[in-house]
Amino acid sequence: MIKVDPFGGKNPITISKVAPDGTMPTKNNVYFLFEKGDRKIKVTIVDRADYKKVASMYTLIEDMASRHWRDKTETEYRSAAEIDNTRVMTEYYEKEAKTTLNYNANHRFLVMAEAINSTPDKLWEHLKALNIKSLLD
Repeated sequence: MIKVDPFGGKNPITISKVAPDGTMPTKNNVYFLFEKGDRKIKVTIVDRADYKKVASMYTLIEDMASRHWRDKTETEYRSAAEIDNTRVMTEYYEKEAKTTLNYNANHRFLVMAEAINSTPDKLWEHLKALNIKSLLD
């Protein structure tokens, strides 16, 4: 089991096998929802090993994140870059203070994280606390 509280203190953690919004059609999901005040983090981790349809998404993220790029407007940006030796796709919407990070982990897992009232750097720091390798046990 992964134990992490990205906001500090004791907060309830919701863990289920399938994201409640149905974002990933597989029973091999691990879904976390962290909330505190106006801050929210949703993390979905999908194991592609037993679900072939996820392999195409994994490959798509691998391809899109494989080169460095950045599209920016006055209020938002999308990018792909290397962060701590991991290729990460980022979306940040300044007006909504909404961040989305997508990346592949341990040559097996697809990680999708969305945060409200957080910057990409802060969300990445929280994600680094997750011990995704423990899912391989």
